[in-house]
Amino acid sequence: MKDILGMLKNGEERLLEAVLHGKIPVTIATMISGASDEESQRLLMEAYERKEVTQKTLGSSNGSSTSAAILGRITGRAPAAGCSAPARKAS
Repeated sequence: MKDILGMLKNGEERLLEAVLHGKIPVTIATMISGASDEESQRLLMEAYERKEVTQKTLGSSNGSSTSAAILGRITGRAPAAGCSAPARKAS
C-alpha cells in the first residue's frame, strides 16, 4: 500500500495504470518508478512486458549504475561513466 501511495504522490499514473490493467505487478512498478526519468521508466516497462528483463534483474539493481546497464542493454547504448542514463551513440 505504501508503494502505491508513493507512486501516486510522485505522479506515476502511467505505472499505476499498468498495475491496474494487470500489465505489470506492483513490485515491478515500484522498481521502475525509481528510474531517473520518464523515458527510462518507459523503456524499462516495455522491456519487462517483452520479457527482456525480469523481476530478478530489476530487483538486483543496486542503484543507478545497474539501471543504466539494463537500459544500455535494452537500447544498445553503453552507459556513460557516472551517468544513470545510457549515453548516445556517436554519429
